[in-house]
Amino acid sequence: NLLCEDGFTVKEIPNAPYNPRRRCEFRHPGLGKVYSDYAAGSEWDTYRANERIPEYKFKSAHSGSWSPDVINALNEVATNPFNEDNAIGFMIFPWVCTTVCGVGQEGCDDTNKVFNTEDFENVKCYWDNEPEDDGTPAVQLYWGIVRNDGEKPYLDMKGWIYDK
Repeated sequence: NLLCEDGFTVKEIPNAPYNPRRRCEFRHPGLGKVYSDYAAGSEWDTYRANERIPEYKFKSAHSGSWSPDVINALNEVATNPFNEDNAIGFMIFPWVCTTVCGVGQEGCDDTNKVFNTEDFENVKCYWDNEPEDDGTPAVQLYWGIVRNDGEKPYLDMKGWIYDK
């Protein structure tokens, strides 16, 4: 069974004290490999030189907003740093699991087996792009571009972590 940061397993989440941001291990559905510090994220896209990740992507699907401080900080690193076409840009967030319909509840099942690879009822796992109480999510923004040194292609990456 997959472990979570506070000592509970994913199977125990429906009866554990409520925690909407319980970081848990993730089992890859195709490989079966367990990742202890998994992060996942939103869609990636390709960008031209001097193009930027649009600000409308700096929000959560549920609450719809992040704090102005986060938006301003992201805007400082949202422009393609390689100044070349065909760079990719994306954000990642911590992997968390919580209950679907509350602690101790039964008969609800929104497990979405892609995100709840253990298929336990009343457990929902997802990348957490929701802001904390202060309006800040735990977000990382990355840029990458494929380069070729004449021998073989390689990926050049640049990353940024929001640190309150």
